[in-house]
Amino acid sequence: MKEAHPTHRSNMTPLVDKLVKHLSLQYPSWVAKGEITATQWRDEKGRTFLPETVGRKLREAEENKRIAVKKTGKSVSYKWLPHDLRDRYIPTSEREGEELFTKTTQ
Repeated sequence: MKEAHPTHRSNMTPLVDKLVKHLSLQYPSWVAKGEITATQWRDEKGRTFLPETVGRKLREAEENKRIAVKKTGKSVSYKWLPHDLRDRYIPTSEREGEELFTKTTQ
C-alpha cells in the first residue's frame, strides 16, 4: 500500500482551521455550502484546494464538533459552534431527526 506524502496531512489541517475561523467570523449566521466552496481556499504555498477537498474538510470539522451543519433545501449550511454547545451537538452522521442538539437536563 502506498503511503501518503509526509506533508499531505499537515497541509490539510490548516485548511480545517481556516474554515472554522471563517465560520466563527460569520457567527451567528449560517453560511451556505456553495458560498464556502466557491471561495478559492489556498495553502501556505498558494496552491488552491478543490471544492471537493473543502467539502471533505468541512465534514471533518463537523465530525469534530467544531462547526454545525443543517439541511437547507437540497444543500446544507454551516455555522461555527461555540465551545459551550459542542458537547450537545449531534453530528449529521448520528442524527435521527431534525434536532441539532441534545436536550439539556436540569
